[in-house]
Parts: sequence; C-alpha cells; structure tokens
Amino acid sequence: MVFFSIVNSGAAELADWLTKKGYPDVSFLIGGSSYFYEYIMNNQLKEKAAKLIDWSNKIEFITSVNLCSKLSSKGYTRVIDLRHDTIFNKVTDGIKYPYSHLANAKNFFADKGKEEFMKQFPAKQEDYVLMSQDGIAGLELADALAKEGYKISWLMGGVWRFEWYTINMENFRCNTLLVK
Repeated sequence: MVFFSIVNSGAAELADWLTKKGYPDVSFLIGGSSYFYEYIMNNQLKEKAAKLIDWSNKIEFITSVNLCSKLSSKGYTRVIDLRHDTIFNKVTDGIKYPYSHLANAKNFFADKGKEEFMKQFPAKQEDYVLMSQDGIAGLELADALAKEGYKISWLMGGVWRFEWYTINMENFRCNTLLVK
C-alpha cells in the first residue's frame, strides 16, 4: 500500500500506524500529490501516469518548468497574477533576493470574480496562465473561466514555488523573471 495526502500531511502517520499494526509493505509518498504531479509534468510522464490520474480537467496544471518553456516559445502567453494589487506591487524579501512579481505579469485580484475577469480579458482564445501566491487561492476562478471556454493553465505552487525554482535549480532558464 502506498498512501499520499493532498495537503502533504497525514499519510506518513497512517503508514506508520499500519506498519505498527502488522501490515506489510506500507509506504507513503513524500510531498503528497502536488509534488508527484510536478514530477510527472517536469519529466513528461503524463502518458505513463494516465492509469493513476484522471486528466479530464479543463484546466491545464503546469509547473514552473512548464511555464518557463511556455514563455520561451514563440506563442503568446498572458501571465495573470491573482494576488491583491497591494501584494503584487509590494517588494517581498524573498529567500535569496527581493522581488514583487514575474516580469510581464498582469495583475488581477482573484476575488473580483469571473465576470470582471471576462470584461478585463475578453479574448478567450489567448493562452492564460493564472498564478497565486501559494498555488491554491483563486483556483475556483480558474475553473469557472475554463468552463466559460478560456484556455487556462494553472501554475502549481504559485509564486512561492517559482521562487524556489529560481533559487534552487541551476539550469532554470527563467531565473531572471522575478522582478522588483
């Protein structure tokens, strides 16, 4: 048995408890489903993982590595930062250096809702990447827009995960995109 947790806790404790109760071959997935999915996407293993994951969602979940590839391609991608404008424009003391947002990102506070987004960004055929601070807030907006016919990608882990890649991955080609 292999256990994993959506919120990255609980699976280890359950695996430990079952092992102590005598169940053999019990394990847990470190990092939970988020990091498992990130590994699949970064290593282009989507077809191999098809028996484990239902890919029927209208939102395309992408990682910082996938976003870097999208931004490096010749197609136009709109990056929409869903944080409140006071956070979007505020310089944050990051782990390695201060930054406020990704270069060329447009700000749209997620709580303004679907109708306001559709007014501000009426072109449904464009490629939109939505991102939040933590990779969770605003997901409902992304889902609502995808159901309206927008081509939506969601940055897993949000700005915080992008910052992690910038700091920790030597060959991350987009390490200059976090700007003051």
